[in-house]
Amino acid sequence: MIEEAIVNAVAHRDYGSTGSVQVMLFADRLEIRNLGQLPPALTIEMLKHDHASYPRNPLIAETLYYAKYIEKMGTGIQDMVRLCMDYGLPAPEFTMKDGFVATIYRKQNMALEKTGGQTGGMTGGMTLTDIQYKIINLIKENPKISYKKMSEILGVNISAIQKHIDKLKQAGVIKRKGADFGGYWIISNL
Repeated sequence: MIEEAIVNAVAHRDYGSTGSVQVMLFADRLEIRNLGQLPPALTIEMLKHDHASYPRNPLIAETLYYAKYIEKMGTGIQDMVRLCMDYGLPAPEFTMKDGFVATIYRKQNMALEKTGGQTGGMTGGMTLTDIQYKIINLIKENPKISYKKMSEILGVNISAIQKHIDKLKQAGVIKRKGADFGGYWIISNL
């Protein structure tokens, strides 16, 4: 996903500017900045879905494609989102601030909300990913929620949901009671 972000920055950079692609590592995130702007036909939200390719620098994009740095034009952002989710990372953020900025967040501890508005840490020393945190909140809202419904709500494929749930079950954070169909989830040790 980092390679994808850097390749996108190089391919879409404004080469009329004296600025350069910047890769900045912080304790909680990685930021890749380039001075390029989105084409008028695209918005940041549109980048996350199927869309036409509008390379700012078509010759550079074509060269990157033939060098196999790009699999298919117009899918870079979607690939980054998918890869972050596959690795259990929060979805990357994309902003237009002094150019285009892609922010990839690192794994971090996330506190769970308890009843009464209090927060508590993780059980068994487990660090929650953003997706796992969201899964637990979905279970709190609906203990009978299915893998499929979680997948639809979170926009993550079912196999990734199953992997996250397996990790939560192994850590003793959640349990399944009853059969898969008609059963329910229990959040433990919170």
